[in-house]
Amino acid sequence: MHYAPSGAGEFMTVVSRPFRRLRAEERELIIAMVRDLPEAQNLLRGINNAVVEDMNDGGTGSLKFIDLTKTKTRIAMQVCAATFMDMDGMPASVTINIDQDGDLFELDIFKADNSRLKSFPSPGEVSLQ
Repeated sequence: MHYAPSGAGEFMTVVSRPFRRLRAEERELIIAMVRDLPEAQNLLRGINNAVVEDMNDGGTGSLKFIDLTKTKTRIAMQVCAATFMDMDGMPASVTINIDQDGDLFELDIFKADNSRLKSFPSPGEVSLQ
């Protein structure tokens, strides 16, 4: 497998699937959520070059982290969670999950009514659980 980046924050193609780099607001939220965890240094290594795939979740903003060196990854556990109110007043949650090797696996966002996310939350808008 190989990938061909077309620029920072732009889409890349990996075996005909659209992958991309993290957007600044996504990276900032992840850093804010994990910075006080004992495993923060491990989780954040390579965050500036992380490759992600938008999950097919109805537009809530969830992401799956892509590691081209791994043949199989599976979710192992949730390492942190937060809640926030979307712009439409609907409660939402965001969790960060790691894989079996302790690497970032997902940024999972869920809205109480399953509707599309109106605005991606900033670190100051979330309440860590």
